[in-house]
Amino acid sequence: MMTGQRLGRRKYDAGVDVREAGIRYWLEPIPPERMPALATGWLADGIGGDAILKAASSDFMDSRDIRDLFIKALKEVDAWLPSQHDAELALIEDTATAIAQDENQLDEQTQSFRRLLDFDEAVTYASFPPSYEEIALMLWFYGTDRFEEVGGLPRLRKAVREVVEPPASS
Repeated sequence: MMTGQRLGRRKYDAGVDVREAGIRYWLEPIPPERMPALATGWLADGIGGDAILKAASSDFMDSRDIRDLFIKALKEVDAWLPSQHDAELALIEDTATAIAQDENQLDEQTQSFRRLLDFDEAVTYASFPPSYEEIALMLWFYGTDRFEEVGGLPRLRKAVREVVEPPASS
């Protein structure tokens, strides 16, 4: 689902890859005043069309109009523009993949995850598949006494495996 650098690993001012912009639109809200600069960066990278050109030159427009142009620009380049729920699922999946690849970075993964996902809204009120919910829960417990009490790393690893290595279909 994710491409390029993972969410939360890139400094905000360094830009947002057009393939990640739809996800970041929801999880790390891109303020309207930042959208024209991002579109300009995409033009400089050779990604463009009429909507991106208009979004790049929208500095002095109303913020609602800038957002509309930005969404049109994303659609123009066929970038994935999920719902907030799907963006949250993508974050959990991306985090699980990162943990599976390098558990030594768990502190960093957890900090980034917590910064991007509001636990109460996403996990308490959203309906995630059980293994995704399990990862979110364990990452919120990570670093606390409760983490070990509820199963610690073995429980987190099991949930990560369930997301990263889904069962083969019969």
